[in-house]
Amino acid sequence: MKVKKNRPVQRNIQNISFGLMVILSLCLVVMMQKCGTKVITTKAPLEEVKAEYAKLAPVELKCDLSNLSVTDKKVLVQLIEASKIIDSLFLLQVSRENPLILDELKKSTDPNDQVYLDMFNVMFGPWNELVANEPFINDKPKPLGAGFYPEDMTKEEFQDFMTKNPE
Repeated sequence: MKVKKNRPVQRNIQNISFGLMVILSLCLVVMMQKCGTKVITTKAPLEEVKAEYAKLAPVELKCDLSNLSVTDKKVLVQLIEASKIIDSLFLLQVSRENPLILDELKKSTDPNDQVYLDMFNVMFGPWNELVANEPFINDKPKPLGAGFYPEDMTKEEFQDFMTKNPE
C-alpha cells in the first residue's frame, strides 16, 4: 500500500518555518544595533542566586521511540527544532531585552555567570518566579505587559486603546 505524502501540510510547515526565520532575523537585527552596549548592569548576590537555583529539581524525561516509524522520527526532529524557535519567541515576548541579556551571559568569561545563565534559562528571563518575579539580573521590575506592549504603557492607556479599537 502506497502512502500519499500530505503536500499541503508540508507547505504549511515550510511557510511557518520561513515566517519564524524572518521574525528571528528581525530580532537579530535589533540585537546587532545594541552591539557593544552592556545590558547587564547589576546582579543579585551570587550565593542568593545559587540558593534559589538549588531549589529547582532537574527532571529527566524518557520515552520509548521504538514504535515510531522513520517518518514519525523525522517529524519529531522537526518538532524539536520548531520548539527551539518557539522558545526564542517566548523569550522575546517576556521582555524585549531578554535576547540581549542571554547573549551577554553566554559570552561571559566569568565562571560565576554560569549560575545566572542557568537561572535565566529556567526562568525565561532575569526574574525569579519563585520569589514574586524578583529580578536577579538588573534591578528592573518585570514589565506588566511583558514584551507585548510598551513597557511604559499604563493600564489606563491600555484600556483606553481597547475602548477606541474594539475589533
